[in-house]
Parts: sequence; C-alpha cells; structure tokens
Amino acid sequence: MQTNNSQEKLFNIRDFIPFDRNGRAYCPNCEQNKGRRPSQKSLAVLESGAYKCHAGCTSEEIRLCLGVPKNSSVLPTSKSQFHTAEQITKAMDWLLQGQDEESA
Repeated sequence: MQTNNSQEKLFNIRDFIPFDRNGRAYCPNCEQNKGRRPSQKSLAVLESGAYKCHAGCTSEEIRLCLGVPKNSSVLPTSKSQFHTAEQITKAMDWLLQGQDEESA
C-alpha cells in the first residue's frame, strides 16, 4: 500500500518564526501566555531543526500557538512567518513615515 505524502512536508519552525543569526527567537507561546514579549529570546533552534524553549514551553504548546498542532500535517503552501505585534508596529511606522534618502 502506498500513501500519498508528496504534498506533505516536515514541520520546520524556521518557516514560522524568524530566528537571529545565533539561532534564537522570542517564543510565541511565552508571548501569548504572558501577554507581552519576554525580555529574553528563549527559543533556540539547531541546524537539525530541533528547537527548545528555555523558559519551559513544550514543543506541543509552541506548535499549537503557531496553529500547527503536532498531530497535523504541514502542507507546502506559501511560506508562513510569525510576526509579533512589535514587529508589525515597527514595519507600519516605517511604511507610514516613508524613507528619506539619508536613511536609505
């Protein structure tokens, strides 16, 4: 029996969360549960794709917060990213203020 896995792909947290060059990011579950961004980037990702929240969130909690529960399939639709309220506010401010030649 052959299953059709051609449309499914493995979950890659980098498709949902922007990590810095050190492989660290703010955990979306920490932010959602505390109602504000934590002071530290507690989410770490390895080259292998394994990830861990050093504040104690489980991978199940993180994936549920991203809208991709562990028991669900990840389909290769458009690349999704998670953006925090602070990132969206900064982008909106930048867009509304325009960009002058000196800051370009």
